[in-house]
Amino acid sequence: MRDGESLVEMVAQAKGQETGRATGETWYRVSLPGSTFGVMAKHGVVREAPPITRWMIGRSLAEVTTWVKKKYGAIVQDDDAAGTDTNTYVNEGTNR
Repeated sequence: MRDGESLVEMVAQAKGQETGRATGETWYRVSLPGSTFGVMAKHGVVREAPPITRWMIGRSLAEVTTWVKKKYGAIVQDDDAAGTDTNTYVNEGTNR
């Protein structure tokens, strides 16, 4: 893997696809009490997710956000892959 290149970018390039905002991709960080992971959505529908959450693929962000809230988690739009703090909070569950 080359410096600064993610696995997703490498796979997309191998398949001859483009990556990034030009294709409408938006990354989200999902934080749950027992895990944290990322999902990629395109036009409001989840397109990539880790193996344990494969059920999310093809579901709308609204469905995923509702599920995350029920699990007392948060879903955060990752605006900048470089890690600067420009994130937009989409939803955050509340403890009762």
